[in-house]
Amino acid sequence: MTIYIVARPETWTLARIRGYFYENSIAREGFIHGASWAQLNRVVHTYFKDAQTVLILAIDPTRLRPPVRWETSPSTGDVYPHIYGILNLDAASVRLTLTRNAAGRFELPAEEPALQPVGS
Repeated sequence: MTIYIVARPETWTLARIRGYFYENSIAREGFIHGASWAQLNRVVHTYFKDAQTVLILAIDPTRLRPPVRWETSPSTGDVYPHIYGILNLDAASVRLTLTRNAAGRFELPAEEPALQPVGS
């Protein structure tokens, strides 16, 4: 099952320069927050309220170096994937770029899009 991460474009640009993906949540909580496709709509509208554009990164768990744990969120009761460490870029690809529509919302396709080559 593909894991998804919502990222700001500048975070992804910095990751490409550094050669790895890092979020401040690693320092605060010990992991990078992930989501399933079905959870993405809630995630982008809850945690990216101030963003005009976000990237949806697809993570291939078979290529991922740090461990992943599916854990229950205390705030929602849903089970989310948490990546415990710095994300290696060869496991990630940009699946979608989302920009807010005229109503101020991000629109995700109803169906999960096909995979793109890793590293794009």
